[in-house]
Amino acid sequence: MPATAVKSKWSSGNLIFTERVIGNGAQVHFGIDDDGLDVKFFGATASAYMLWDESADALVFAGLAKVDIGSSGTPLVLTAGTPIFELYSTCASTSGSTSAQPFVVQSTMTGTGGVGGRSLFRLDTNVTLGGWANALKAYVELGASGKVTGLMSSFCAELKMPNANMGSGGQYFPLEVEYVAGGTSLVTAGSGGGNLAGFAYFGNTGDPDGDFDDNGCLFRIDGLTVGSGHLFQVNTAADATHALRIIVGTTPYYIMLTNVGA
Repeated sequence: MPATAVKSKWSSGNLIFTERVIGNGAQVHFGIDDDGLDVKFFGATASAYMLWDESADALVFAGLAKVDIGSSGTPLVLTAGTPIFELYSTCASTSGSTSAQPFVVQSTMTGTGGVGGRSLFRLDTNVTLGGWANALKAYVELGASGKVTGLMSSFCAELKMPNANMGSGGQYFPLEVEYVAGGTSLVTAGSGGGNLAGFAYFGNTGDPDGDFDDNGCLFRIDGLTVGSGHLFQVNTAADATHALRIIVGTTPYYIMLTNVGA
């Protein structure tokens, strides 16, 4: 970096760096390539700081330091097709036991009676949107040679239980789906059209040869054994007592149920 490209001065107690010639593309470097420097920025709270740790090649946020990108009062203005935050990675790992994970968020809760612990992806709108809108999307695209020897999914939800007696009072599910109806919500499904609403939507698209229609299934459950009183059981009841409505295309169908177990 030319010695004359950047100049510095003190102003009202602040140290200011500026280009000596506006528009000359001057830069400020800390260290040199392959031999950097630790650079630490302190906050107004004890032990809160941001550190560029040159030996770890990492930007570290410690204590109560955080990253704010926009705010609820002054949000960043997004242009469709131009994300505010982008992360691209590639991995050549051939390990069959260690997962490649380009982004990890881990939360540990230590307060008895606390709630939450999750990461929040939220979409708000007060206008009529177009053909689709989602708060979170999980997407996998396989190339012509792309495949897996085991299980592949676009979204994975796992709940690991301890080897302990949990007692009573809790409910444990890997996946929670909740439809929150407004006081004046109006759902007019009719024969499958209108303002249709439900707990889950399944769609088969991009299948010109019909192999999914011929060989696919609604879902798969592993780890169950058939038996009296089990989750999966042979039911000998003569008649169904209840039904659940599903919609295939625009036609309602009913899954027959009984309140009499095997």
